[in-house]
Amino acid sequence: MTALLGMTILSLPPGNISLLWLPSGIGLIMFMRTGLLAIPFVFIASLAANLPQMDAAMLNHGAYHAVVAAFIDTLSSAFTAFLVQRFLPQGLRKSWDVAVFVLFACIVPMGMTSLLLCVNLWWGGYIGLEQGMDYFQALFLADSLGVLLVYPLYLSLQNLSWKALSWPKSILLVQLCALLAVVVAFLWLPGVIYLIFPLLTFIALRGCPYHLGIALMLSVITSLMMASMGLGPFALAEQNAGIVLLMSFVFCIALVSLAVMLHQQELNDANRIQAFWREKAIHDDLTGLYNRVHFMRRLEEERQRCERTGIQYVVALMDLDWFKKINDQHGHIVGDRVLAGVAALLQKQLRQIDVLARIGGEEFALLMPGISIEQAGQALERLRSTLELQGISVNGTTHNITVSIGAMQADGTPVEILLQKVDRLLYHAKHQGRNRVEMYLAGQ
Repeated sequence: MTALLGMTILSLPPGNISLLWLPSGIGLIMFMRTGLLAIPFVFIASLAANLPQMDAAMLNHGAYHAVVAAFIDTLSSAFTAFLVQRFLPQGLRKSWDVAVFVLFACIVPMGMTSLLLCVNLWWGGYIGLEQGMDYFQALFLADSLGVLLVYPLYLSLQNLSWKALSWPKSILLVQLCALLAVVVAFLWLPGVIYLIFPLLTFIALRGCPYHLGIALMLSVITSLMMASMGLGPFALAEQNAGIVLLMSFVFCIALVSLAVMLHQQELNDANRIQAFWREKAIHDDLTGLYNRVHFMRRLEEERQRCERTGIQYVVALMDLDWFKKINDQHGHIVGDRVLAGVAALLQKQLRQIDVLARIGGEEFALLMPGISIEQAGQALERLRSTLELQGISVNGTTHNITVSIGAMQADGTPVEILLQKVDRLLYHAKHQGRNRVEMYLAGQ
């Protein structure tokens, strides 16, 4: 179907010189997915597209030269698939991959293919030597465009279901504007053709890869279809020169848009990786709570805030009672799950502005901003009793857990000294029988 499109709507006399040869990209995908099994399908499709045109126009042996052209197309697709799999085994992931892709998917295989096809056309008396360069350029650009449009679109849709596809209104609007710009440029205002690039760049930066792939496909097909009717800013007196300029123009637009999209994907991936490691650097892997480093940073920030505003805060240290027995009796895997369960339960009992961290094996630290020691005492007692009553269930077994807590309202001392004071309160709670809250109000 795409071959017939290239031979009819997207072609110039003589009929088999297409402005866009999508089968070059489709053949590439077929060989990449099925290997040598694609040979008969690509060959028959190419023969069916070439035979009617060559048989009608060739001076001698049109069918023979159609078979030769089909063989060249098949060889081209197989060779391109080999080069892409050899030099781009992971597909297009980085902006630099575009250069590799152009070299090994366009320049090398399509240059070879265009040269062989021109020789076949000259041999059959279809063209003269003086026309060779014009036909070479047209064939090269048509085949390269087919690969450049089809392969990235295939990659973008490869692992997506139809349900996963989405079309934001802004992207859909810009796609329609790109098509409208093409129509306006070819019918009335030639200068509007240059609006296509910023519109496609917007899609490359804001949309998904398949948004850009489809927008490129529609824009290029529309441009070449209208050019084949003799319309547009590239309708020069020298038809071949105008067509080559147009094909070069749309090729460059597609190439640059693809490079912009891949560069944006690189930036997005880098931002995601940075965000991942930022989160990992401040969180405890086992419980998902903040770690000691982040807690100390937040505690210092709260101390400085208190100095500026006078808003008080409370710091508490919590240690699970007799936790070593759980590890000894049930193993460290169960112990880890108990710790994770305790962390989840504690987090549910706290306010959103409270900062809970795991700072040691079974030791937790809590920062409670904007609260008095009396209010904090009530919250901590509720937390202690909830943990004692509910316990932590692991594999159907409920483990009875209690916690000792030391808490103190900040007194303006450096955070290290403040934590030492709170730690002494925790130590006192342990020696007073455990499973209790020990508090101290600054100034007492």
